[in-house]
This record gives sequence, structure tokens and C-alpha cells, in this order.
Amino acid sequence: MNKTGVRKCAVRYVGLILLTGWLGFLSGLFYPSIMGLRGASLGGSLSMGIILLGFLSRSRLDADQRPKWGIVMLTALFSAAITAFLIRVMDVDIDNKHYEFGPPPYLVLESPLSIFGIAWAYSLSLYVIYIYRRSSYLRAFLLAGLAGLACTILRAALSPSFRPAEASITSLFSGIPFCLAWLGAVALFDPAWTRKRWLRLRGLTPQP
Repeated sequence: MNKTGVRKCAVRYVGLILLTGWLGFLSGLFYPSIMGLRGASLGGSLSMGIILLGFLSRSRLDADQRPKWGIVMLTALFSAAITAFLIRVMDVDIDNKHYEFGPPPYLVLESPLSIFGIAWAYSLSLYVIYIYRRSSYLRAFLLAGLAGLACTILRAALSPSFRPAEASITSLFSGIPFCLAWLGAVALFDPAWTRKRWLRLRGLTPQP
């Protein structure tokens, strides 16, 4: 890749992290001091994983091949670990006084392991959708919405007090929009989203 291509990819990657972090924050706007910060951590970390996936799989992407499953698993674990680390570093006390409109019951006293597990579920599901996106972009977004619903229910189920009603509301206004917005940002900024964009930024020409 020439210097111009490297520069353009770097700009795209920085833009991807910033945009997905901001979109993640917006997805938790009902509880910005908790959900907003967690959404920002997850959105940015997922994008870091996509960047790592592209870097580790660049030779396969050059040949128009999907990344290896082992690499996909590795990057999903990487992004989940970064997310869990950022959330723990923020060290937000989950207490009534920190919630603007009252605490969602299923967020109380989440363990580090459950936070990692939820982040890993988001990472793996969205990465699998990502690597199969070219077979149908519309289906990829539909599946991303379902992934948001499933991951939000999982988060509620792993909490000390599971309440399906709250989980459904949060899915509608947080989990589903988050996954759709994240995938949309990746579609706009990811150098490897389309083969044509990847080859152009890599300075390569399509093989006949």
C-alpha cells in the first residue's frame, strides 16, 4: 500500500472509532452517565476489533477471501476485553443517584464476567454478520437488528433481577439502534466494506 492509501485508511479508521463511539453514547442517552458511557466503550472497541481484523486478514482480503474463523474469534475476544476494561476503568458506581430517570433494574451489580460475556456476544454476532455482509447487505442489517435484540435480552438475563418488560424497551431504544448504527458507520468508513473500496485504497487492481 502506498503512503496515500495508508493515510486514507488511517483517516477512515480514526473516523470509524470516533463515530461509533459517539453513536454508542447516543444509544444510551436515556441513562447517559451509565448506558451512554458503556455504549461509547462498546462502539469504539468493536471498531478497534474491525481494524485489527482487517490488518490480520489483509492478504486474504486482497484475494477476495473471508477472514479465517480463528482470526474472527480472536478479534471478538479482543474487542470484548477492551470493552470490559474500559467499563471497569470508568469505575462508575451503579447507584440510584447516578441515574437521571431511575435505575434500570437489570443493570444493578453487573459482574466483570457478565460485562465481558455481553461484550463478547455483541462482538462475535456483529463480526459474523460483517464477514458475510456481501452476500446480502439488506440481510446484514436485518440480522444486526436481531443481534441487538438478542444481546439486550442476554444482558437482562445475566443481571441479578431479570425483567422482560425493561429488556424489551431497552432493546427497542438502545440495543437494536446501536447495532444498526454501528453497522451503518462501518459501511461508511471501513476500507474493506466493499471490494472496490479495498482495492482502491490498497492500490491494487481487480484480477480478471
